[in-house]
Amino acid sequence: MTTSRRIALAFLCFLPMAAIGTVSHELGHVAAYHALGGSAVLHFASAEPVGVPGSLLSIAISIAGGPLQTMITGTIGLICLWWLPREGLDYRKWIAMLLALFWSRETFNLLSGLLTYFSTGSAPWMGDEYRLAYMLGWGSWSVQLPLGLLGLAACALAIWRIPKEWRIPVVAGGVPGSLVGFWIWMSLLGPMLLP
Repeated sequence: MTTSRRIALAFLCFLPMAAIGTVSHELGHVAAYHALGGSAVLHFASAEPVGVPGSLLSIAISIAGGPLQTMITGTIGLICLWWLPREGLDYRKWIAMLLALFWSRETFNLLSGLLTYFSTGSAPWMGDEYRLAYMLGWGSWSVQLPLGLLGLAACALAIWRIPKEWRIPVVAGGVPGSLVGFWIWMSLLGPMLLP
């Protein structure tokens, strides 16, 4: 397979991942709301709690539910990727790699937070990790910075575990595929399917 075909395949495989990652992340919040005795209404980019206690601990658990789901999924993918044979890139390895790259959310959020900081001069306050840090009275970057760096390491490890001839095509096709998929989900499909 040529490099351009590998890039095109990576683009197509990563295209739906923003929608899958966003919805599964929000389902992590929904699971936390249910664990706290409440329920939730799922939207395309949020989960609205219903009947969740308002204590500090309950709010922290509900905020942490989404990132925990994303990191657990990414860690499962990394473990699967580690145990699969290093040669070849069959469907099992594609799935494991895509799951492992759920960790990219943490790196993406760190980079977008840094862009916000450098363009506005103030730390971001949107995003689960920043909200959790503020709520607990910690520094703005105390949660997002270590998780972003951990996400970067996890993504590098995931890319390192695939065959060498696929590494650049996966990055070259996967990054734009994810960004286009994110735009399609957030602007078009998400609001239509899960308003």
